[in-house]
Amino acid sequence: MISRLIKQPKLIGDTRDIFFNTSIRKSFSNEREKINFSYKYFDYYLEQFPDLFFIYTLDDQVIGYICGADKLEPQLFKLQPHMQVFSDYFEQYPAHLHINFSAKARGKGLGSILLNHFTSSLGQAGVHIITGPMERNVFFYEKNGFSFKQEKTYYDTRLLFMGKSLS
Repeated sequence: MISRLIKQPKLIGDTRDIFFNTSIRKSFSNEREKINFSYKYFDYYLEQFPDLFFIYTLDDQVIGYICGADKLEPQLFKLQPHMQVFSDYFEQYPAHLHINFSAKARGKGLGSILLNHFTSSLGQAGVHIITGPMERNVFFYEKNGFSFKQEKTYYDTRLLFMGKSLS
Protein backbone atom coordinates (compact mmCIF):
# COMPACT_ATOMS: atom_id res chain seq x y z
CA MET A 1 0.00 0.00 0.00
CA ILE A 2 1.29 3.46 -0.91
CA SER A 3 0.67 6.38 1.44
CA ARG A 4 2.22 9.66 2.48
CA LEU A 5 4.74 9.45 5.28
CA ILE A 6 2.86 10.88 8.19
CA LYS A 7 4.53 12.30 11.25
CA GLN A 8 4.35 9.19 13.37
CA PRO A 9 7.66 8.45 15.08
CA LYS A 10 7.53 4.71 14.32
CA LEU A 11 6.85 5.24 10.61
CA ILE A 12 9.55 7.88 10.33
CA GLY A 13 11.99 5.70 12.26
CA ASP A 14 11.28 2.62 10.12
CA THR A 15 11.63 4.67 6.94
CA ARG A 16 14.86 6.27 8.18
CA ASP A 17 16.19 2.76 8.94
CA ILE A 18 15.69 1.87 5.27
CA PHE A 19 17.51 5.06 4.31
CA PHE A 20 20.56 4.17 6.41
CA ASN A 21 20.50 0.48 5.47
CA THR A 22 20.53 1.31 1.76
CA SER A 23 22.98 4.20 1.94
CA ILE A 24 26.49 3.81 0.58
CA ARG A 25 27.76 5.60 3.65
CA LYS A 26 27.78 3.33 6.69
CA SER A 27 30.01 4.99 9.26
CA PHE A 28 30.09 8.43 10.82
CA SER A 29 32.66 10.02 13.08
CA ASN A 30 29.96 11.24 15.48
CA GLU A 31 26.20 11.55 15.94
CA ARG A 32 26.11 15.13 14.57
CA GLU A 33 27.64 13.95 11.29
CA LYS A 34 25.03 11.18 11.04
CA ILE A 35 22.19 13.64 11.72
CA ASN A 36 23.52 16.05 9.07
CA PHE A 37 23.76 13.22 6.54
CA SER A 38 20.19 12.16 7.28
CA TYR A 39 18.98 15.74 6.94
CA LYS A 40 20.69 16.19 3.58
CA TYR A 41 19.09 13.18 1.87
CA PHE A 42 16.02 12.37 3.96
CA ASP A 43 14.73 14.85 6.55
CA TYR A 44 15.06 17.88 4.27
CA TYR A 45 12.51 16.34 1.90
CA LEU A 46 10.18 15.36 4.72
CA GLU A 47 10.36 18.91 6.07
CA GLN A 48 10.19 20.89 2.82
CA PHE A 49 8.17 18.59 0.52
CA PRO A 50 5.96 16.40 2.75
CA ASP A 51 3.37 15.98 -0.02
CA LEU A 52 6.05 14.24 -2.12
CA PHE A 53 7.23 11.78 0.54
CA PHE A 54 5.56 8.41 0.08
CA ILE A 55 6.08 5.09 1.78
CA TYR A 56 5.27 1.60 0.57
CA THR A 57 3.97 -0.71 3.28
CA LEU A 58 3.26 -4.41 3.23
CA ASP A 59 1.57 -6.09 6.18
CA ASP A 60 1.91 -2.82 8.13
CA GLN A 61 5.70 -2.81 7.62
CA VAL A 62 7.50 -0.02 5.77
CA ILE A 63 9.42 -1.71 2.96
CA GLY A 64 10.32 1.30 0.81
CA TYR A 65 9.97 4.99 0.25
CA ILE A 66 10.34 7.72 -2.33
CA CYS A 67 10.85 11.39 -1.65
CA GLY A 68 11.81 14.39 -3.67
CA ALA A 69 11.34 17.96 -4.66
CA ASP A 70 9.18 19.35 -7.42
CA LYS A 71 11.49 22.34 -7.68
CA LEU A 72 15.11 22.87 -6.79
CA GLU A 73 15.71 25.50 -4.17
CA PRO A 74 18.93 27.29 -3.11
CA GLN A 75 18.86 25.43 0.24
CA LEU A 76 19.08 22.11 -1.60
CA PHE A 77 22.19 23.29 -3.46
CA LYS A 78 23.78 24.23 -0.13
CA LEU A 79 23.05 20.75 1.22
CA GLN A 80 24.03 18.93 -1.96
CA PRO A 81 26.45 21.18 -3.88
CA HIS A 82 27.31 18.39 -6.34
CA MET A 83 23.89 18.92 -7.96
CA GLN A 84 24.98 22.27 -9.42
CA VAL A 85 27.26 20.61 -11.99
CA PHE A 86 24.05 19.54 -13.76
CA SER A 87 22.27 22.92 -13.63
CA ASP A 88 22.06 23.04 -17.45
CA TYR A 89 19.46 20.26 -17.33
CA PHE A 90 17.21 21.47 -14.51
CA GLU A 91 14.84 23.40 -16.77
CA GLN A 92 13.95 20.25 -18.70
CA TYR A 93 14.06 17.98 -15.62
CA PRO A 94 13.17 20.22 -12.64
CA ALA A 95 11.94 17.60 -10.17
CA HIS A 96 14.34 15.45 -8.17
CA LEU A 97 13.90 12.20 -6.24
CA HIS A 98 15.38 9.57 -3.96
CA ILE A 99 13.95 6.04 -3.72
CA ASN A 100 15.00 3.14 -1.52
CA PHE A 101 13.61 -0.28 -0.63
CA SER A 102 14.58 -2.84 1.95
CA ALA A 103 16.67 -5.69 0.52
CA LYS A 104 13.80 -8.19 0.87
CA ALA A 105 11.49 -5.99 -1.23
CA ARG A 106 13.80 -5.37 -4.20
CA GLY A 107 13.30 -6.98 -7.59
CA LYS A 108 9.52 -7.34 -7.27
CA GLY A 109 8.41 -4.34 -9.32
CA LEU A 110 7.40 -2.32 -6.26
CA GLY A 111 9.93 0.42 -6.98
CA SER A 112 8.40 0.99 -10.42
CA ILE A 113 4.94 1.24 -8.86
CA LEU A 114 6.15 3.76 -6.28
CA LEU A 115 8.07 5.72 -8.91
CA ASN A 116 4.97 5.98 -11.11
CA HIS A 117 2.93 7.14 -8.14
CA PHE A 118 5.52 9.82 -7.38
CA THR A 119 5.83 11.10 -10.96
CA SER A 120 2.04 11.28 -11.37
CA SER A 121 1.97 13.58 -8.33
CA LEU A 122 4.41 16.10 -9.80
CA GLY A 123 2.92 18.30 -12.49
CA GLN A 124 6.39 19.03 -13.90
CA ALA A 125 7.90 18.56 -17.36
CA GLY A 126 10.48 16.11 -16.10
CA VAL A 127 12.24 14.48 -13.19
CA HIS A 128 15.87 13.57 -12.54
CA ILE A 129 18.12 11.59 -10.27
CA ILE A 130 21.84 11.81 -9.69
CA THR A 131 23.77 8.62 -9.09
CA GLY A 132 27.08 7.03 -9.95
CA PRO A 133 27.59 5.71 -13.50
CA MET A 134 28.46 2.23 -12.20
CA GLU A 135 25.76 1.96 -9.51
CA ARG A 136 23.28 -0.93 -9.58
CA ASN A 137 20.32 1.46 -9.69
CA VAL A 138 21.16 2.71 -13.22
CA PHE A 139 19.36 -0.24 -14.81
CA PHE A 140 16.28 0.41 -12.66
CA TYR A 141 16.07 4.01 -13.86
CA GLU A 142 16.69 3.06 -17.49
CA LYS A 143 13.92 0.46 -17.26
CA ASN A 144 11.62 3.18 -15.88
CA GLY A 145 12.14 5.66 -18.72
CA PHE A 146 15.08 7.75 -17.52
CA SER A 147 16.56 7.97 -21.01
CA PHE A 148 18.49 11.26 -20.77
CA LYS A 149 21.98 10.65 -19.36
CA GLN A 150 24.94 12.93 -18.78
CA GLU A 151 28.13 12.23 -16.84
CA LYS A 152 30.16 14.90 -15.11
CA THR A 153 32.81 15.04 -12.43
CA TYR A 154 32.39 16.78 -9.10
CA TYR A 155 35.84 17.07 -7.59
CA ASP A 156 37.13 13.52 -8.10
CA THR A 157 33.76 11.78 -8.20
CA ARG A 158 32.04 10.71 -11.44
CA LEU A 159 28.32 11.44 -11.31
CA LEU A 160 25.51 10.40 -13.63
CA PHE A 161 22.48 12.63 -14.20
CA MET A 162 19.46 10.69 -15.48
CA GLY A 163 16.32 12.47 -16.63
CA LYS A 164 12.83 11.37 -17.56
CA SER A 165 10.36 13.52 -19.51
CA LEU A 166 6.87 13.56 -18.03
CA SER A 167 5.01 15.56 -20.66
